[in-house]
This record gives sequence, C-alpha cells and structure tokens, in this order.
Amino acid sequence: MFSNDSGLNPLTMAVDVGKGTQDVLYADKLDENVVKMVLPSPTRVVADKIRQVDGDLLCTGKTMGGGPVSKVIRNHVRSNDVVMVESAARTISDNLDFVRDMGITVIGSDEVGDYQSYTEIEFTDILLDEILRFLSSMQLKTPERIGVGVQDHGVAPEGMSDRRYRFSFYREVIEGEGRLEDLVFTEKTGRFSRIDSALEQLSSYEAVALDSKIAAIIGCYNGGKEVIIDAGNGHFMAASIKKGRLVGLFEHHTRMLDDDRITELVEKLIHGEITDDEVYGDGGHGAYSLESLEPDRITVTGPRRDVIPNTINYELAHPIGDVMMSGAVGIYRSFDLR
Repeated sequence: MFSNDSGLNPLTMAVDVGKGTQDVLYADKLDENVVKMVLPSPTRVVADKIRQVDGDLLCTGKTMGGGPVSKVIRNHVRSNDVVMVESAARTISDNLDFVRDMGITVIGSDEVGDYQSYTEIEFTDILLDEILRFLSSMQLKTPERIGVGVQDHGVAPEGMSDRRYRFSFYREVIEGEGRLEDLVFTEKTGRFSRIDSALEQLSSYEAVALDSKIAAIIGCYNGGKEVIIDAGNGHFMAASIKKGRLVGLFEHHTRMLDDDRITELVEKLIHGEITDDEVYGDGGHGAYSLESLEPDRITVTGPRRDVIPNTINYELAHPIGDVMMSGAVGIYRSFDLR
C-alpha cells in the first residue's frame, strides 16, 4: 500500500507531537539508518518557559496542545496578569468566555503592542525554528516536505461534548469509504483547530497534518487485515483495517481501562459488536464498527503498551526498528495518501 517506503522520496521531516515527547523523523526513504530524534514536547517546553516568568505574561502565537501549558497558566494567573491572543487562548478552551472567567484577558492580535511591558511567550505545536537550526548545525539540508501529527478534539458546536464531536468525524469516515487518506489533511479544515494552526505555520512547505493517534495507526499498518492498538499516555485507540480500509474503531482513556475491559473491547471490535454508547457511557470517546474482521495480526504500539494483557495475542510494533517512531512513520507515509 505504501509503495514508496523503501524508495527515494523528497527530503521529509515528520513531527509527531505528544504530551510528553515530540518524535522527529528526517528522511528521504524509510529504513533504520535515518535521522530520528525524541525531544521534549512543545507543551512541556512552553510550560517551562512560563514557569520562569516573574510578572505579567503575554501569550501570542497559535493554538497548541494544553496539558502542562494549561496547568501552569492557571497557576500564573493567580498572582499575575495573563493576556492571551485569541488563537493562543484556544489552547485553554475553545470557549473564550470560559478563558475570561479564569481571569485571563483575551485580545486580538492587533492589540499586542499595548502590552510591551509584559513578558511574551509564543505558543506553537511545532518548534520549527529550533529543529531546523539543529539540523543545520549537523550539516543537514532543510526538508522539502514537513508533516505533523497532533491530537485534536475539534471545535465542538455548542451543546455537543468534545468527545462526541471528535469521534463523529471518525464515524463519518468509516461510514463513507473508510479511506485512510480521508484522515490526512493538506488544507485547513475549519473543524480541527490544532491541525489548522499547524498547516498555517507550514504554509511555505509541502505539508500534511493529521491526528497523532491516526498517525500511529498508519505507521504500524502492514497491509491486509489487521487490528492496530495505540495505547497512549492519555488516549487508547484500536482500529480494524481491511485492505487499506478502516472498518472499525474505538477510542477510550488509557487510565480507565483494566485488563478485562481491554480484552472485552478488542474482542467486540474484532467481532463487529462494539457500540458507541457503551464506550462513551464508560467515559471513552466512542466506537463504530462497520463489519467484523478476523485479523491476520494484532499490532500494539504506544508508550503505555505495557497495559495490553497477555490474553490478547499481539505483536509489538517496530517500524524502522523503533516503536517510538510509529507516529512519525505514519506521518511520513501520509504524503503517499494525499
């Protein structure tokens, strides 16, 4: 399916942005000898910068992953002024009234000049300048293509939960043709704020963006009939794929699943019996299965892969010999899917 895995491609950088790390792949073909980096995630880097600020804070830039950033902002606003441009404020919440209720001042980008006495921190999911400077210092060329994976719930309509909205997109894809390429974006979506921010930042490059969970699925897929499980620090996703077509999917929160529940949900996915209501009602995001699938293999990836019970007959992913590169390989492959 991915005919250019071993062939020569334009020089590509793939950045898989997670909560703890950003995993970077720099290559013109996929093999074990390519440049690979596991670096602190942008949300950790930006959060550390904010912790060092003693005084009033101005947050500019784009919508990025929250987590550590949101937590440190909540702490900072207790004793200092915090001003955020709208795009940065959406890192905290897409509901800007909620952000204002925290005591944060939300401004337009044309008002930044009014806060020159504040310490400015730029928000971004892609530490592009820093990575490119490092590559240059190693005498490596600027990539021709850049792809990025971020976890994006989407901007839910009023009255709909983020969990429901995120999974509604996957259901639409499965009910359609189930094409993996429909999960890869080259233009702004108007639906996913972090993906749109990434594509805007990469507008001068040939670029793709997709959800990081989907990137890991694509990075592990070998063709044929497979179930692929990505056990992340936050989200747990399992997908059933048949000849390149997504036919089933569920997403939950890793911390909420024990051995029995994981086994039960994976078996129901395989048999086409999993339901959206049972996963959502259990605290997960949702589920949808178009048909049953007897997999040739079950492949597991993700930083919490240790939670997968031995009752499931699985093999560990090792794309280009490195399980940490599952998402980055999926991003690299996504250029083939456009």
